[in-house]
Amino acid sequence: MAKLNGKISGKCVGDTIPIQRTFQDVSLVSATLSQVLFVVKKREKDADASAVINITITSGASSSGTITDASPSDGSIEFFIKISRAQSSLCKALREYFYGMATIDTSGEKYTLEKGIFVLEKKIVTV
Repeated sequence: MAKLNGKISGKCVGDTIPIQRTFQDVSLVSATLSQVLFVVKKREKDADASAVINITITSGASSSGTITDASPSDGSIEFFIKISRAQSSLCKALREYFYGMATIDTSGEKYTLEKGIFVLEKKIVTV
């Protein structure tokens, strides 16, 4: 299930960045997802609280995204995260950051879904 060598790139500092993910062969046994956590950090060892970008989504739609398929009963889960313009502006162009996605299910179990390198390009059009 986990993707441990991911890369998010090809987007620009100061842009809204949508991230859609579907995970197959989910090892969650019977519990439903309650939260998905997304962080971007300068260093892997940094605490989540000091992350450059820190987003938590639930099954309720919000400006930060939503869990669109929270039940692993069909073998997959799906969610949408939206990094805002203000949040992506906190990153420096061409700097390599570390990102991670994890989930917490309704029984309190935590699972890493994806981690990797996060790099944004310099913006040319600044509207």
